[in-house]
Amino acid sequence: MNMFLWLSLIPVLFYCIFRHKRRRLYKYASSVIKHKEDLPIIGVTWAFLGFTGDIFVKLQQFSTFTSQNGGLTNCWLGPHLYYIITEPVKTEVVLKNNLEKDETIRFLRALVGNASIFAPVPIWKPRRKVSVPAFSPKIISNFVKIFIVQSEKLVTKLAQRAGTGDFKIWPFINAYSLDAILESAMGVQINVQDNCNNEILTAVNTSFKLICERIFRVWFWPDCIYNFFPHQATLKRSIKIIHDFADEIIQKKKLQRHNETKSSTQGESGKIRDTGSETTFLDLLISMSGGDSGYTEVELREEVLTFLLAATDTSAVAMGFVLKLVGKYPDVQEKIYRELQDVFGDMERPLEKGDLPKLQYLERVIKETLRLYPSVPFIIRKADTDTQAIP
Repeated sequence: MNMFLWLSLIPVLFYCIFRHKRRRLYKYASSVIKHKEDLPIIGVTWAFLGFTGDIFVKLQQFSTFTSQNGGLTNCWLGPHLYYIITEPVKTEVVLKNNLEKDETIRFLRALVGNASIFAPVPIWKPRRKVSVPAFSPKIISNFVKIFIVQSEKLVTKLAQRAGTGDFKIWPFINAYSLDAILESAMGVQINVQDNCNNEILTAVNTSFKLICERIFRVWFWPDCIYNFFPHQATLKRSIKIIHDFADEIIQKKKLQRHNETKSSTQGESGKIRDTGSETTFLDLLISMSGGDSGYTEVELREEVLTFLLAATDTSAVAMGFVLKLVGKYPDVQEKIYRELQDVFGDMERPLEKGDLPKLQYLERVIKETLRLYPSVPFIIRKADTDTQAIP
């Protein structure tokens, strides 16, 4: 009996010590409205037991509840306290004073490493100076031709399904997005739209799914536990496929640049000869980081994969919501159609870069969709120092 009593008391004792050490945290938490689904000890962990789609529905519900309660609530994900902020002024205070990413970002780093938007602050700041110029509107506009070609292929694929009944549009826009971003980022064509079972596409989707699930399932956070589940082997295999693919492209690109530089040594001012090929995001990173003495192959892989994976998923999600809303509101669809008629008339010609500024109503539709359904539904920051009280 005494042995049983002591065995029962030990967990209680450890829990009391744990609570005492974190008493300041619990004090802060008690001053803010707690989410209605938050339970003792486990918090809201139980709410994220469904599929990935169910998780994002829950996040939307959390956001709505927070907006209805002054724009600031909190919840516990196991032993971890999270504040949910939807009010703009409060959000500004947090984002300005807390630059470090949350601990859950480490699960994404297994895939993209210390790339700019996922890196700790000491690495992020110098990397940002190199990568930001590559995202200027002038440079991005150079990729429009690639987007047009891939978009025409997407339209052809969707036209084949017209009148055939309901079908899932996600595989089509997901494949299009990967094709377009791969060609603009790395200068390679793997024609995912012609093969939705493509190894790279499957690896990307599997990685995103498993990482997302791990973020919201606290019991998967410790590596010593996660390594015993089959998810770890599947994720590791998918990440290796993506890394090997990126490394091969980077090595080929650096070799190509080396050969071009070598062949142009007799040219004027030692400039690289124009080969007629489009400059890719990878080319820009190599040049802006200092050429051969700049980023290592690992650093190049991290930055390119971040651009590739982040842009692929966010673009596809945005397209999906735009198409859904346009289909839901026929009057909006009609206005878009009339605008296209005004710009193109009866001409059967492809879109050109100069046409984009003329499509003002379509641009407003896209921006309103992004406001209602942002591709990135939340930003997580870690409060590692005391700054100021949120108003």
